[in-house]
Amino acid sequence: MRPARSLHDSTSVEKAYSFIKEGIVTLQFKEKDRLGTQELAERLRISRTPIREALARLEQEGLVVRDAGWGYVVKAFSAADVLNLYRVREVLEVEAIHEAIQHLDQPLVELLSSLIKNAEARLRAGRFSDFQSVNRQFHALIAQTTGNVLLQQMLRTISDRIRIRGLVNRCVKRFRRLSLSARSSCARRFRP
Repeated sequence: MRPARSLHDSTSVEKAYSFIKEGIVTLQFKEKDRLGTQELAERLRISRTPIREALARLEQEGLVVRDAGWGYVVKAFSAADVLNLYRVREVLEVEAIHEAIQHLDQPLVELLSSLIKNAEARLRAGRFSDFQSVNRQFHALIAQTTGNVLLQQMLRTISDRIRIRGLVNRCVKRFRRLSLSARSSCARRFRP
């Protein structure tokens, strides 16, 4: 029987996972960068085991791949990968809207509308990073409203991959199209 993992061990894995993932998403670690366990362990002041476990988890999420030798590298996404991400995201987001609609109430509609207005204002002001942050909040709130944990996880993983690519223009166009769709769905639901 395998001994239970200590709180310290799981905290170290989570620390490593969060650090590496944030580095990938914010492009501190670029595509094809080698992620050495020893260097990361020294940087985080933890052992290599939690680093390896975090990298294995990130491999499952599709953010890193095993190197031909030892270790991992940040996954490079091809144009076809990006197109597939958007296709899958579109299907999942439409499903999220369908599932969320049954849980909508007036305060939630007002919050979603507020997020849309906030995002649009930031976009008009040219504050793309702020726009993206509010856009992620909008989509996360819709996904959370579904109560479907698997759908939330899948959308979060896809969102992380898209953030890595930094595809601002596509994100802006998709937000406008989806926000119009969400507005019309909400308006139909709450007509007097």
